[in-house]
Amino acid sequence: MTETFDPSAGAEGLHEELRLLWQARGRPSTRQIAGALDSVSHTSVADALSGRRVPSWTKLQKIVNYLDGDVERFRTLWAGASAPTVSVAEEPAVARFVDQYRQRVLLYHAVMRNPLLNHAARLDFDSVYVHQRVRRAGATTDDPADVVEVLRRERRMVVLGGPGSGKSTMCQALARWAAASGDGPLPFVVRLREFAAETPPARSLAEFIEHQLRVVLQVTPPHNAVERLLNDGRALVLLDGLDELPEVTRRADVVGMIEVFAHAYPAAMILVTSRMGGYAAAPLDPSRFGLCRLDGFDEGEVALFAQRWFAAVGDRATDPAQNHAADFLENSALLTDLRRNPLLLALLCALYLDTGALPPRLVDVYERYAAALFESWDAVSGILERRVGGLRPPLAFLAFWLLTHPDERLTAARAADLVTGYLEAHSYTREDSEEIARELVRWGTGRAGVLTEIGSSGAAPVYGFTHRTFLEYFAAVHLVRESGTPERLAQRLAEHISADDRTLLGPLALQLMDRYVTDEAARTARAMSLGNVVLMVDIEGFGRVSELEHQHLRRTLEQLVREVLADSGIAAGDVPRQEAGDSLIMVLPHSVDIEALVLRLTSVLRKLNAQRDRSARLRIRVAMTTGYVRPDVGAFTGQAAVTASRMVDAPALRQALADRPAEDVVVAVDENLRLSLTGAVPAEQLVPMKDGGTKTETPAPMWLYIPESV
Repeated sequence: MTETFDPSAGAEGLHEELRLLWQARGRPSTRQIAGALDSVSHTSVADALSGRRVPSWTKLQKIVNYLDGDVERFRTLWAGASAPTVSVAEEPAVARFVDQYRQRVLLYHAVMRNPLLNHAARLDFDSVYVHQRVRRAGATTDDPADVVEVLRRERRMVVLGGPGSGKSTMCQALARWAAASGDGPLPFVVRLREFAAETPPARSLAEFIEHQLRVVLQVTPPHNAVERLLNDGRALVLLDGLDELPEVTRRADVVGMIEVFAHAYPAAMILVTSRMGGYAAAPLDPSRFGLCRLDGFDEGEVALFAQRWFAAVGDRATDPAQNHAADFLENSALLTDLRRNPLLLALLCALYLDTGALPPRLVDVYERYAAALFESWDAVSGILERRVGGLRPPLAFLAFWLLTHPDERLTAARAADLVTGYLEAHSYTREDSEEIARELVRWGTGRAGVLTEIGSSGAAPVYGFTHRTFLEYFAAVHLVRESGTPERLAQRLAEHISADDRTLLGPLALQLMDRYVTDEAARTARAMSLGNVVLMVDIEGFGRVSELEHQHLRRTLEQLVREVLADSGIAAGDVPRQEAGDSLIMVLPHSVDIEALVLRLTSVLRKLNAQRDRSARLRIRVAMTTGYVRPDVGAFTGQAAVTASRMVDAPALRQALADRPAEDVVVAVDENLRLSLTGAVPAEQLVPMKDGGTKTETPAPMWLYIPESV
């Protein structure tokens, strides 16, 4: 060993050097070392290697000799470690800062945050968190161990895990553990994508830690206190998300900075998290950093998390029946692989709470949850979403752009320009494109929490996806939309995925393509191209009621549709449909009896509402058009679908329902359906309406259809 050392580094410096020597000699077991020595127990060896205590020089000399180390070097280190010292943390000013900082850490990390789970966006961390275990990377027989115990032993470690495996949550748990331990290390959490938001980073790691103390936790350390705590061995540095630096060269640069940081502060405990995929391309020095993998939940931990999650969310619900973890566990028994993943388990819990049902495949989980992102939109946003067929296409485009341009910096202005250009290329007007782009940025960085600030470019914030797994899902949606065929998708995947790629882009894209471009989908598309009836339903006042009431309204709408289709002799499984929160669009056979369908709709809805309190009844607006549509990822495209969405949001149709407080439904039909009904129904049942769209759109002719029995 030729690197220099600091004899004044104290006990931590001694233990660090001894640990490095032990690693360099192949990590012999404590019993193996003790067995070769006289008067040194394996417990004494373990204490020396773990740093729990400074051994006597006699014992240390024997251990160093066995490991073929530099005896004089270690004698100097031992002398420095054995000398009585006063810790920097014992100085009054620093001690006050440490106490204040611990309280701020506990406060900041008191909740488990997930902006993608609207009704569970802030849950008490300790009430929900389930401790995860780690296993030495590459081992097949090692028992999983508590991460704290491994960290105490290793002091420098990398934890690898798959997408959504809980790496960031584990860092949060470690920060809480350290902050709550009065004599434990002081935790410093660094999100590496924020640290490396600029190339090169604007601050050193130590400077970035101090910056975060002031800006995020709003506590100012005494001069040089952080550096002294790092040197004194009183710091636990948690470097989260090495994988979120997508370019290998950029990641390698940060790896080098971490290794220099570790060398500069040999006494500091350091933990780095990363996805498994791609780590080998730019790894940390294995002689200095132990390597572990983060295990998924076992069945007992799945059950414990579900019980805690439903109990925590149930405190806010008025219907305790929604919070039965046992029902969830029974219904998710076939999703064992999915629910072992902490993020997917949380999503499954949320989906089950919302709908009482669970999707069967990975892509179904992401798709169902992506749909849920749009459900909490306010009324104005909801009108915009349906008017343009949804924000998913431009959001998916933005995700794909971010994934394929990792060195670019996404400001709000840049995002707006990109989305505007994308929409204009897809036949939207400049005015609509700019409006949608503004709304997407406002919504994505606000209520939805899809995008989060990760840095700055001058005075402008720089954004990235909150969860990389959702970046990859939406990027896959875009790739499938733009490819169109399995053959073209294979070509595009080959262009964007390397041999060692471990992202979800490929698997999700293939599952999406399997769903939307199968032979059955092609047959459905051909059938719809003949010119079928597009029916769109929108729930009135959806944005003004509680989330629990959302569930009741959606279920009532589902029951309404099911009964009306059955009464019309149409198999529900034969009807292509898409849902978007408070709206539903279906493509019906061109031979459907419009008059009979509307009569059944009003009759069944009246029956269902009779079972509900009048203030909680389901009231709907219905638009019916004819034309050509085709299925797409999460939506229908085609002029008929666009026209239906504009009609259902028309101010005139909204006013028609408002003017009829005793009625539960109003129906608008387009010119083609009006002509087909003329002569079949009395003329007074078809009332012309002044506009067929929102204020910024070209009006389309539409008629209010009022059947005789209404």
